[in-house]
Amino acid sequence: MTLSAENDGPRRSLFPLGRFFSTVHQGTTSPEQRRQIRTALGVYEPQITHDLKFTAPISKSGGRAAQEKCGDLDLLPEEAAELKLGDIGDIRKGGEAAMKRVLPLLEMAGHRSIYGSELDPRPGVDHNSPFLVVKVSKDVIDGHSGFFNRRLINFLTGYIGQAEAKALLVRRAQSTP
Repeated sequence: MTLSAENDGPRRSLFPLGRFFSTVHQGTTSPEQRRQIRTALGVYEPQITHDLKFTAPISKSGGRAAQEKCGDLDLLPEEAAELKLGDIGDIRKGGEAAMKRVLPLLEMAGHRSIYGSELDPRPGVDHNSPFLVVKVSKDVIDGHSGFFNRRLINFLTGYIGQAEAKALLVRRAQSTP
């Protein structure tokens, strides 16, 4: 996962300037290829696969009413709340049919809602892709150095927890009883 703040000035201005000087004598086959090598990953629009924004509801006092602290987190997304240990047994016995029913609930490149942040795939993105290039709103990462904040850390902690839950489910499904 590559994260890039929508208001990251250095990646939008200084990176292209540095790449201009470092690639001035590099041959390219087209103006588009030149633009690609001089634009930072996460800034070049055709490569962006997802958007991440903070969408917690506004409270009566006008502030955000989302979970701002790490707390208990269900490792499975809301859609998978009905997933039971019996499903793991069904996957072991029934194999492919049960797996096809359960695993789409844990598509890590699909829509994720974690601690008030929403990760949304752009149209055409494979929901099982292992590679995400994410444009992040300034509510989650503010500027070039805004990575060490509670909203982003909460989102990443939850996302990694969900990925580990999926891996555990797959391992259990593949093991023999």
